Amino acid sequence: MKRITRTKTLLIILVESLLLISLTACTGGSSLEVSTEWEIVTEGLAFNRGTIAVPAGAQVVIQLKNSDNYTHYFGVYRSEDSEQALAGPTELPANTTKEFTFSSPEETGRYHFRDHTYPNKMKGIMIVSDKDEVDID
Repeated sequence: MKRITRTKTLLIILVESLLLISLTACTGGSSLEVSTEWEIVTEGLAFNRGTIAVPAGAQVVIQLKNSDNYTHYFGVYRSEDSEQALAGPTELPANTTKEFTFSSPEETGRYHFRDHTYPNKMKGIMIVSDKDEVDID
């Protein structure tokens, strides 16, 4: 009887340890490489990525691919509710690909990109950094 209880206790400790390791791996910090080149695809009133990271004060090129059957207008903004775009908005006709080139802000921080027509649905964060990699937690 003691042997079964001891084995059971050890098994429970082992399972709890494995669960803890799994949870730690899942909730660990995520990072994103800072790059001057990105691809953003629109499909079904959504972007394929919610965050991009670019270097401060750099020439940035985003390949915009519109997989939808209607036009989008892509722009970069200081804040989520900014009316004035820092870059764009640029027209992206249905089922086309377009190169969107702009100079990123000199000031590091979080900026926003969005579709001008569907700003509440199609939006994301652009992190401007002076590092090679950023945390996106």
